[in-house]
Amino acid sequence: RLELPALRERGGDALLLARHFVARAAVRRGAPPPVIAPTLGERVLRQSWSGNVRELANACELAVETAAGAARLEVEHWPATPFVPGPIGCGLHAETTALEGRRLREALARTHGNKTQAARALGLSRQGFLQKLRRHGLGGFATLDDDRAAD
Repeated sequence: RLELPALRERGGDALLLARHFVARAAVRRGAPPPVIAPTLGERVLRQSWSGNVRELANACELAVETAAGAARLEVEHWPATPFVPGPIGCGLHAETTALEGRRLREALARTHGNKTQAARALGLSRQGFLQKLRRHGLGGFATLDDDRAAD
């Protein structure tokens, strides 16, 4: 039997393992492995990893899925809450949060940054859409609407 210290106690191992899990998840999707952005790498190293290696593997899998083929994984692709392995439904909040963030970014991209049109496309009120943007750290996204508000 081999005993290893917890992942949170192994320094830079978390980032090395994250690179491995990201590459493995990308290959399963038939995509080239994305690069982990430095800010995301710092976050990986700072996280406590109470779920240990499985939590890290699940977070990497979800991030690759959320990034949808992007060449670089950013903090915005990372689960907002730890994705702890366990019975079905344990990571549902993290998954839905990541999906919501991705849909917000996609709607903004499709409408060329127009928040009113993006909100309408998602079936949301403009205020509800703005709240969701702030919750996902997208509130500072410059848009065509902002120019109109400055008039």
